[in-house]
Amino acid sequence: MPLALAGSRDDEMKLLLAHNPVILRRAARAGVDLVLSGHTHGGQVTWRNERSASGRVRRRILRGLARRGETQIYVTRGLGTVVLPVRYGCLPEVTLLTLHCAD
Repeated sequence: MPLALAGSRDDEMKLLLAHNPVILRRAARAGVDLVLSGHTHGGQVTWRNERSASGRVRRRILRGLARRGETQIYVTRGLGTVVLPVRYGCLPEVTLLTLHCAD
């Protein structure tokens, strides 16, 4: 991450495109503003909600917008599948994001 951010200025937005959202913790420590990711296929087959059986919120980010500190991440469900060409409870998506300056 330090090499990727070398030469960036504090007043510039830092956008990270990363296949796997597991990078979020490292990106947040490095001061990245926004991470765009995929990899999870949104869970691909989901029959549970976002809470575990104990009622706690799941830690793994499968889809959508989330935040860690000042770093935001958007994980797209994408169009593909892994192993079997099946999706259940998780429709494919193409995401169009429009970014605006905070000023």
